[in-house]
Amino acid sequence: PVPLRFAACATCCTSVRWTEMLAQEKEGCRTATRGSVATFAAAYACGYALASASSSSAFTAGAAAPANRQAAAALRGAVKAPAAAAAGEEVASTEAFSAPAVLGGATVLALGASLARRSGKRAERRRAGAGAVTRQATITAQMETEPALAEEVGVPVKKTSVLVMGATGTLGRQVVRQLLNAGYSVRCVLRNRADRPFTFLVDWGATVVEGSLARPESIPSALVGIHTIVDCATARPEESIFDIDWEGKKTLIQCAEKMKIQRYVYFSIKDCDKYQSVPLMQIKYLTEEFLKKTTMRHTILRVSGFMQPLISQYAVCVLDDQKVWGDDGSMPGLAYIDTQDCARMLASVINKERTVGKTLTLTGPKVWSTNDIIDLCTDLSGKEADVSRVDNAQLQLTQNVAGLFQWSIDVAERLRFVEVNQQGAAGTEAVMPDSTYELLAMDKSQTRKLEDYIREYYRRVLKKLAKGKYE
Repeated sequence: PVPLRFAACATCCTSVRWTEMLAQEKEGCRTATRGSVATFAAAYACGYALASASSSSAFTAGAAAPANRQAAAALRGAVKAPAAAAAGEEVASTEAFSAPAVLGGATVLALGASLARRSGKRAERRRAGAGAVTRQATITAQMETEPALAEEVGVPVKKTSVLVMGATGTLGRQVVRQLLNAGYSVRCVLRNRADRPFTFLVDWGATVVEGSLARPESIPSALVGIHTIVDCATARPEESIFDIDWEGKKTLIQCAEKMKIQRYVYFSIKDCDKYQSVPLMQIKYLTEEFLKKTTMRHTILRVSGFMQPLISQYAVCVLDDQKVWGDDGSMPGLAYIDTQDCARMLASVINKERTVGKTLTLTGPKVWSTNDIIDLCTDLSGKEADVSRVDNAQLQLTQNVAGLFQWSIDVAERLRFVEVNQQGAAGTEAVMPDSTYELLAMDKSQTRKLEDYIREYYRRVLKKLAKGKYE
């Protein structure tokens, strides 16, 4: 029917205009587009209602026309022939349909054109006021469609980006401070523990991320953007050395190799290859061998004992008149090194390519036995030490008894270090050789001595005692 054809035309015009508006608004504000949609929907609804009303009135008029005409003809007495009557009905019906439909269709077209012009002007005004927002949205959309950075294989990382494992430990915190002072960008991986404060690392300028060697899923994200890994972490007394120092370190090394880490510095224990009966030293040696089989440029640093634990073991006990445990004098002793000196040596290792692939031993300048340390603390503090001496037979018996129970197996494994102190490593140097100092470009006279370290501690403590601030 004619009214439906006019409605179809209005629909087509509206569709054409909607397509044009989409093309104009594609890079513009979405709010203007939604306004245009609502406007054209209202125009279409009004046009469709007018067209429907026109069609309904025209259909009623066309149906009633034959009856009225026949009644008039009967009154006048002039009944036309069937053919002429049929022709008259068609003409009247056509006239009744045509006039309202034309009027409705024209009204729809005029209303739609007017509303379209008004909506277009409003959209242009809105685009003029929100041009900056439109450009920002367009740039964001383009950035989201760009290829990922993972596809760029040759993207380098800064050589100053360093990841430190075990940053809150005795050695780790000195490593972080030394690297920050040298201009490195340091990232620290820390376990989420309430008893291990880490705010001092943030105050120094380091970046802190949460992770653990016991949770392999936390390792890959910590290695993103890292050039060098400094691994000075180890298991705490309450943790399993197998889970942390073997499984955790193995996962870290494998992940570092897959992520193309350029340098790996691993801290081990002096003479770990000579004492395979000691579990921790065996694990350290196996980790060294595992690291050597990778393609990473690595350096292994074997360290002797540190000076810092001697303060709580001997210096404080002598000063507070507490019992001090000594040996029978048969143990050769260790060349204790200051953690600050060890951190300086590490910074020198990272900075020098000639240390790649090397296994270096870092120690202090002099060997000290247990009895020598007790005598030193007695002389510097001015107090007599209450010494309880334990011979090697008693320690061996304690180790054997502790190894009989599952809950004390860790104690027995740690007591195996007594064998290291008893025997010493045959065929190895007790102190760091001069060749290592030359390789690291360091002056041997600049390393701290144990007597100077403990003397400085007592000086500070006695100064606080004089002021009444010592606890």
